[in-house]
Amino acid sequence: MINRKTKAGFPLIVAATLFLPSVFAKAEQTHTEYDEYFVECERIRICNGVFLISDSGSVVHHKAYGVDGSSQSLELTTDHKFDIGSVSKQFTAAGIMRLRDKNKLSFDDPLNKHIPEINYPGVTLRHLLNHTSGVPDIFRHFRRLFRSDQVDRPIDNQFMLSEIVTNSMPSEFQAGQEWKYSNTGYYLLANVIERVSGKTYTEFMASEFFRPLGMNNTLVYDTNASKQSVNNRSFGFTERYDGKIHQRDQIPNFFLVGSGGIYSTTGDLMKWSDAIVGRKLFSSSSWEQALKSTNYGDGQTKEYGFGWGLKPSKYGHKVLKHSGDWRGFSSGFAIYPDQGRTVIMLTNNNIHREIDGVYSAIENILEGHKPERLRKHLSRVLYQASTSSESDALKLISSEVLNTSSEKYSVDVKPINHLGYMLLERNEHEKALTVFELNKELNPEIPNTYDSLAEAYYLSGNREAGKALFAEMSQKFPDLMDYENRVKEIEEELNKR
Repeated sequence: MINRKTKAGFPLIVAATLFLPSVFAKAEQTHTEYDEYFVECERIRICNGVFLISDSGSVVHHKAYGVDGSSQSLELTTDHKFDIGSVSKQFTAAGIMRLRDKNKLSFDDPLNKHIPEINYPGVTLRHLLNHTSGVPDIFRHFRRLFRSDQVDRPIDNQFMLSEIVTNSMPSEFQAGQEWKYSNTGYYLLANVIERVSGKTYTEFMASEFFRPLGMNNTLVYDTNASKQSVNNRSFGFTERYDGKIHQRDQIPNFFLVGSGGIYSTTGDLMKWSDAIVGRKLFSSSSWEQALKSTNYGDGQTKEYGFGWGLKPSKYGHKVLKHSGDWRGFSSGFAIYPDQGRTVIMLTNNNIHREIDGVYSAIENILEGHKPERLRKHLSRVLYQASTSSESDALKLISSEVLNTSSEKYSVDVKPINHLGYMLLERNEHEKALTVFELNKELNPEIPNTYDSLAEAYYLSGNREAGKALFAEMSQKFPDLMDYENRVKEIEEELNKR
């Protein structure tokens, strides 16, 4: 018997010994594939950040690329902290789930049970969690305050509540009838957490999640954090066409939390991923409700739960996913529970529209396929054309993009806008108008492309075209701003020149 076991076991040991080098070789090959992709991606000014990828429960790639965005332009490391934007929403949802499991509240509690001064009939915590509440977009209000220079105190969640009450802001639709992504809803959920728990949102997150999970590099960026220097953090930025860095970091006096406002690292978010996959944070009934798609209106469904997007991957895998977009920061966080995979992307160079493309490339490599071809930023191609000795080079590129549905370029809306304003500053008005007009045509659902083009018309001396575009905006985006005041602002600025 002993001899048989020894003989039977020997080939297994040999096989295992022979198998291990092939495993390590494959892991090294996979790491190299990711590294080659990210090196090229960083070279064309997309992947400036830290990227962590795990597969079958093991980290297969974790590396930093690019610079931290500080005035010293230091190299990023895997320990750098990033503002994770709306990836923060899952932590706020987790806070509500934790309080529900402690029998402190119900998902179907009316909002005014916990915040009685807010009167939005029929709105429940569930509506806030899954974006079907209809509460107003508070960003519009604060955008007007900033533009009119009326911000003379820190904008925090308590100030937000007082502004909603004082201004009697109406609902946008009846709760449960529509699905509309709402930052305001998650700000309100942060207020609920504070009132029910008796702790600040910051302390609740730290005591319930960050400290127990060993997420020692994760924090809430509130008024207190802003008074200190957040150590080892990255700064949001855009890179100008001459290579100089222009910071696009936090907005002064802006400290709303719940929808965003958390800084973290890839390593800490991997700990969070492990806790999510382990299903030890919440009761099974809370999990079941959190990971259900949202039904609303007349039988419509949205693949979104409580702070998680639930749309399957392009390969049909179950995935829990959310992205973040705040100032120069863009983040992506995805868990593929059935494959033991996690993808974490934290960037700080204003690449908001590129995150999905990077996700797609990573998924390809995970599935053993080649990543899609990386595309140059259209803004950089336009800049090169604007400096060409050929007078019509810029218009030729614009015509190519509009008339051939070219897939050659990545359409980076904000940098294209920045290029337009740079050309205006140089008094190259015709070129600026070409850039702004192209941006509007490529992005007809983004209000800022209209606003910038209208302003450019005024600055170029074509006030009638500017007025006409603002009139078009008021029809397409009626609640965005006070259009009369916006025109007045521009005309006053022109009169000062």
